Order: sequence, then C-alpha cells, then structure tokens
Amino acid sequence: MLPLESVFWIILCVGLGMEFSGGHNAMLMEDQQNAVLKVQGEKAGKDAADSNERAGIANKLAAEANERAALTESNSGILSLRIEALRKQNNDLENAIPPRTISPSQRETFLEALLGTNNVSPKISIKVVVGDTDPETEDFARAFMGLLAEAGYIPTNQEIIRVSGFEISQPDLKNEHRIPPVIALFTSLTGGRDIPPPTMAGFGSIAMMIPSVYSIAHGDTSHPRMSRYTENPNDILYGINSVLNFIGIPSGTMSNYGLLKPGEVGFFIPKQVP
Repeated sequence: MLPLESVFWIILCVGLGMEFSGGHNAMLMEDQQNAVLKVQGEKAGKDAADSNERAGIANKLAAEANERAALTESNSGILSLRIEALRKQNNDLENAIPPRTISPSQRETFLEALLGTNNVSPKISIKVVVGDTDPETEDFARAFMGLLAEAGYIPTNQEIIRVSGFEISQPDLKNEHRIPPVIALFTSLTGGRDIPPPTMAGFGSIAMMIPSVYSIAHGDTSHPRMSRYTENPNDILYGINSVLNFIGIPSGTMSNYGLLKPGEVGFFIPKQVP
C-alpha cells in the first residue's frame, strides 16, 4: 500500500494534467473560432466593397439618365421654338402674298385677244392641273379654268386634274423670286422633260404688242397683236402665255412630264405658300 502522501501527490498530478489538457483544448477552440470570424469578416468586407461598387455604378447610371432627360427636354424646347418660328413664318407669308385674282380688265383683255377674229388657230383642250392645294389655290384654279372656258379652251364637263403629293418648292422670297401664279405645261417631242421652243422663233399662235405712242395719242384703245395659224399644241400654249403675261398674270414654263399625257398641254396652278 502506498503511503498517504503518495496518493495525494498522484491525485494532484492527475488534476494538473486534466487542467492543462482542458486549457489546451479551450485554446484550440478559440483559435478555430477566431479563424472562422476572420473569414466571415473578410467576406463581409468584400461584400461591402462589392455593394459600394454597385451603388457607385447605379449612381453613375442615374446621373447619365438625368443628363439624357435634361438634354431631351432641352431639345424638345428648341424644337418647339423652331416649330413656332416656322408657323409664324408661314403666317407672315400668307399675309405677305395676297390671294390671286383675275380683275375685270384682265378678263376683258384676255377674251378680246383670244376670241378675236384674227386668232385663227384651233381651240384645243387646255388642261388645268393642281397638286397639293389650299383654299386659295382651289379658288384661283376654278377662276382660271373659268377664264379658259370662256375663251373656248375647256371642253364641256372637263374637270381639274389633281396630282396628289405634287408641289413646287418655294423660292427665296427675300430675293422676290416667287412661284408664278400659273405655270404652262408643254408637251415634249421626245417624251422627256424638255420644253420645245415655238416652231417659229419667239412667236406662238399669237403675240401681244405694246401700243405705239401714235396709236395712244389718236385714241386707239385696242391691244395690237400678231397671230398666225398653227395646229401645234405648244405653239397655241405659247400664244396663250403671251396674252397672260401681257395682262399681268405671269406664267412660268415647265414640261408636262408626269402630269399629263404625251401630246397634252395645260397650266399647273401651284400653291403660293408651302
């Protein structure tokens, strides 16, 4: 049997060993927990950095969207101003260009020249053509067609020819280069866009002349003119053009290509304000 002192010593050693083992295990557990916490902390830091980066991108996109919205609003304002300026310009043009009319004296002289016995060329069919119109263009086209009908160039039941979408560009009004009130449509000899000259140089079916000083002084109020017989539709149209320009209704010239059939002639009535 061991002495009592030995038994106590053994118990003490066993207790110390157990305490040392327990402390060591506690330290290992603490180290493991610290390692886990470190990994979690690093992950949380990375997640926070990613979140900040995404927030920065979102803020940048929001700023760009706001910038585009501001630019769109600015452009919309500029466009509104331009539309308003064009509307005002159009109104100014309408006020600056009076409606086309045919005065009683113009009608009288026109019919005197074309119904006179010396106008011996045949009364061919003269077409009246319009493109896109407005009330002023419609009114003048009907009045002009009525004038041609009185002179014998519009067959019964002939209607205005309408070419949808066709219009002539408005020249620069600052230089007073305006679209003429009427435009003669000549037929091409080749089926193209060319405008053949009169078969007699500078002379259609009729040519108006300025009264001489002598005739005016002796009270001659007639309108001197020359005429010749021709069946050429372009010559006859040149003759009517001569009378129109004489009475103060300027007439332009263009090919009938795309507006009338080959061999047909007429007048196009353009819009004065686009």
